Amino acid sequence: PGPAVGGAVARLFATFEATGSAAACVKAFNTAGLTFPWRRRAGPRKTPRGLTCQIGLVRGCLRWRRVRAC
Repeated sequence: PGPAVGGAVARLFATFEATGSAAACVKAFNTAGLTFPWRRRAGPRKTPRGLTCQIGLVRGCLRWRRVRAC
């Protein structure tokens, strides 16, 4: 993974180690306004009409969003 993804994962583990709870990790990330990487698992395999992953509709594209649940 890239450095941004690696940093987010490292922060997740550090937060979990500090809090001891997955729910507390979610709360800490959201309180700090942090986002976490995710990949879309559904949708087309190719970009429609040459659009890039920036729109987030294509399966496998990396996106960043708030942590919703643990």
